[in-house]
Order: sequence, then structure tokens, then C-alpha cells
Amino acid sequence: MTGVQTCALPIYVAQTLAIDIALQLGQVDQTVEVTGAAPLIEKDTSDLNTVVDQKLVQDLPLSVAGNMRNPESFVLLAPGVVGNAADTYINGSQDRSKAVLLDGAISSGAESGGTLATYPPVESIGEFKLLSSNFSAEYGRTGGGFEIFTSKSGTNLYHGSIWEYLRNDKLDARGFIALTTPINRQNEFGASVGGPVRIPKVYNGKNKTFFFFVYNGFRYAAGATNNVLSVPTVNQRSGNFSGKTKGGAVLQIYDPLSTATDASGNFTRTAFPGAIIPQSRISTVAKALIQLLPMPDTSLQTGNYFAVGAQIFNRDVETVKFDHNFSERNRLSIFFYHSAETNIAPESIKGAMSNALAQYRRPNWVRLNHDFILTANTINNFRVGYTREPQL
Repeated sequence: MTGVQTCALPIYVAQTLAIDIALQLGQVDQTVEVTGAAPLIEKDTSDLNTVVDQKLVQDLPLSVAGNMRNPESFVLLAPGVVGNAADTYINGSQDRSKAVLLDGAISSGAESGGTLATYPPVESIGEFKLLSSNFSAEYGRTGGGFEIFTSKSGTNLYHGSIWEYLRNDKLDARGFIALTTPINRQNEFGASVGGPVRIPKVYNGKNKTFFFFVYNGFRYAAGATNNVLSVPTVNQRSGNFSGKTKGGAVLQIYDPLSTATDASGNFTRTAFPGAIIPQSRISTVAKALIQLLPMPDTSLQTGNYFAVGAQIFNRDVETVKFDHNFSERNRLSIFFYHSAETNIAPESIKGAMSNALAQYRRPNWVRLNHDFILTANTINNFRVGYTREPQL
């Protein structure tokens, strides 16, 4: 405004801020920008919190360790927080007793207790705030703390970015006593774009309608996990345990149907000759199950099977947010999140008895917020959150 001094005041997520402004006439076309730090003493609320603004969200590095970067890792920047992004202890609270909010709606995994089962990309996060204690009346459900995230919105200018985070065993050092470097290949990549919604010759959304889209992909491949296991030998599969020892003595297998009482009242049993169980005494269920186990790789009695497997973990995430200003007092925003996750763990035993895990997640989230300024000191916020995380 010409002839009036102006100032810029940062307002962070979930912040209660009282501003006492006295407008003073300034020189024509003079602008005063105030970009100072937040006050050391919070006098408007009693809560204790830590804010990570949009610049820090973009600039701070996060680890890529078996999964894409987790925005929940920002919680470790707050004082009094120990653990990790999943198992978090806030000011001595119990493990996983926190709550997670995205655009005002609960986003905690019901089965995991206070942590996100899946999560949006870091690039889709606008700001983060941790409420560690002394919560206001609008918060409840937990005593451990609140992780509050806001999604990023588009602006009047088109902005975009691309990224690639690479970890490859070709760049890793070999362990001190290791003969080779284990395979560990992780790639996190993606792109984002945001700006006003424009349809040529139809609609110009400058100052009114905005979008922000993010795609994030992750590919993880670990080297083979080589283990030496013991499976029944060819003779043992038919009930022949001859030649086995136990504690330095020849192994004895006793017939459970030969139980008898001696003169002293003790129970005794008769051993199978040669530690060979007759075929007639082996149940048909056991005979069927033994066929599901793989044959040994060597003639050794133990340590005769080599388990070789590799882990694969892939994720593809898309998020998009739309904001529309009906007027200066009326605003609507909607956020969509979709993820496709495949997690295949290495199998130790091939076949039907394999313990390998093949897990698939296809979560979908929706967050809708409508803000309407009723008066100069009254605002109405209507929000709806939908979270579905099926797991196969």
C-alpha cells in the first residue's frame, strides 16, 4: 500500500498468534520487511511445540534405509524425543502413544498405534509441528504428543522439481572382515509440479484455483541372504534315524505304544531297533507334510540345505492437492493420496513350506477442508478425512 509501512509476519502450522499492529505513515513506496525469528517466550498458548517450516522440510536431509524418506523423521528434531520415526518416546511417554494429523485429520495406523503405516512423500509436506505437552482443548486421544503435518499447496507461479536419491553397493566400502560387499541398491526418485489451474480459453485460476502434484518412486533390492539350514535326510524322511548320536551316545527312539510299568512303579518304553521307525507307525499326515520339505543339498546329517533368497521392496506414490478461493473469506482445499507397495521378503525354504512374505498395500487417503471467515474474529473450519489402507 502506497504511503503505509508494511511488514511480513510468518505464521506456522497449528499456531495461535496474537498481533498488535499500529499502522504508521511511511514514505511513498517504502516497504519494511520483518523476517525476525519467533519470540523466545510463547505468551498466547501454554503448549510446548517444535515447528519445522517449509524451508527446513525442503533442505534437511533424511535417511533412505530400506524405504522412502519418512516425514515423521522430523520428530527427532524436537527436544525430549528419542527413538525413531515409528517407535517414538516423547518426554518419557510410552512407545507409540502419539497421534498423527495430516491437514487436521487423524492419519495414524490403527494397528500400529500412533505411527503411519504408509506416508506421503516429503515433497508433498508443507510444514510440520510437534505438540509435546500442554495441549489445547482441540486435541485429545493421546498423551504422548501430536505430529501435525500440512500438505503443500500451489501458488500463482508454476514451480517444479525432480530428484534422485541413490545408494548402491558399488559405492559402499567392504566390511573389515567381509570378503565381498553385499548387494544393497536403493533408488528414490520423483518429480513435483504446482501452480494455478489454467485451461486455455476456458478458465484462468490465477489468484483463485491452484494445484500441487507429486510423484515419488522407490526401488530396493537387497543381496541374497545365504543361510545354512538343516532338513531331513533321505533316510530320515522314511523314518530311518540310524547312525545319529545324541550327547555322544547312539540315538534311541522309543515306541510310545510300548509304555509299561516296572516293579518299582516307573514307566518304561521299548526302543525301536536301530532307531528306525516302521512305516506302518508313521501317520499319513506326516508322510504328506514331509513331501513339502525340499531335499537336502548335501549328504551331511545337519547343515545340509543352503537357503538363498533376495528381498524386493517397491513403492509408487502419487499425491495431488487442489485449493480454490471462492472469495477472500471462503476457501476450499482437497488432498488425495494413493500408494502402491510391494514387499517380497527372501524365502528360506522353497515350496509350500516357505516362510517368505509377499505383502501388498494399496492405501488411499482423502482430506477435505473448508474455511469460512464469519466475522473479524470468528472462523468456521469444516474438515473430513478418509483413510483406507488394505493389506494383502
